[in-house]
Amino acid sequence: MKRSLLAALAVATATWPAACKRAPSVQDQVQGFVAQLQDPKPEANQKAAAELMKIGEPAAGPVSDLLRHEDPQVRSRAASVIWGMGAKGRVAAPNLAALLSDPQGDVRIAAAMALENMGRDARVAVPELTRALDDSEGQVRMWAIRSLGRIGPEAKPAVPALHRLAKKQASMETLVREALQEIQR
Repeated sequence: MKRSLLAALAVATATWPAACKRAPSVQDQVQGFVAQLQDPKPEANQKAAAELMKIGEPAAGPVSDLLRHEDPQVRSRAASVIWGMGAKGRVAAPNLAALLSDPQGDVRIAAAMALENMGRDARVAVPELTRALDDSEGQVRMWAIRSLGRIGPEAKPAVPALHRLAKKQASMETLVREALQEIQR
């Protein structure tokens, strides 16, 4: 009996430090994943992106800070993570709006896509999205149209620019019509 009691006590004592360790806080996890998101190795940054999307709103601010990173690939990855958060990434809307004038087309596309996925929570970006209707990249224009439609009635200031675009570029006419229907509800 004493031996089994001593053995149990030895096991408990040996495992005690591991049992008492605290799990990393959400902020600690976010910090680690934000660092990994900047890693150029896809196996590291893709895992980090997926985890940050799962965490959602608590990660939106730190990921939003990466939208101002010097590396366009990091900016693009950060915008993609915000896209995956949808409306939970709304704190990033002003930084995403600023990215619509980024020199890199891929970054502008990722920003416009993220704003579209936020829906009405992207309303602060209406002026920048309206300017993006004149972007040299067709994908940016397309996602800007979709974003304005998803924003709805608060995107009314963009209506004249949407009409101009539909007249100028027939291939966008259907998208513009759909966006206008959403805006004028």
